Amino acid sequence: MKDIESFLRGFKPALLTNPHYQTYHAVESLKLASYPSVGVRLHQMDQLLYFQTETNKRRFLKQTHLLPPDSPAYHREVGLALGFPPRAVEYYVSIMHHEGVDECKVYLEYCGIGFVTSLDYMQEDILWLWQHVPTASHKFNTNVCYKIRGQQKPCHLIIRYGDLPALSSAYHTIKKMLEESSVRI
Repeated sequence: MKDIESFLRGFKPALLTNPHYQTYHAVESLKLASYPSVGVRLHQMDQLLYFQTETNKRRFLKQTHLLPPDSPAYHREVGLALGFPPRAVEYYVSIMHHEGVDECKVYLEYCGIGFVTSLDYMQEDILWLWQHVPTASHKFNTNVCYKIRGQQKPCHLIIRYGDLPALSSAYHTIKKMLEESSVRI
């Protein structure tokens, strides 16, 4: 599912767009125009952040009005507004500022909400998504993408919603591959 579809279906609480790089179909763009938005400056680029509600927009503005753009605190607030799990947001802020880089970053996507997290936080972040993303009666798979140092291509796993044994197995599989790659390198 694309991020805009996720936002329009109400799964994502906010949608970050970059008018210079992202183009949506005319119908999608017209739909976005009806949502509250605010300009944000991230990675030295002007972007737009759309919100599901005016209340969420006001909350974001209140949280960020004194924060310098591109600061760790500002990125933290943007990540939380976008509906990313809190641990994943902290991980992103730390790697963005090179405070702690893992050998294995994991990319997770659930209901069009995609983000990078640490292997150490993967299980917690997936459980958080399953508990906090409002999907009504639809239960979606979680896509896990990871690349171990020295591998040519990333690996992909799919975890069915609520499948705790598969979640644990995926974590241990990636962990084992990471340990084996460290021995060889």
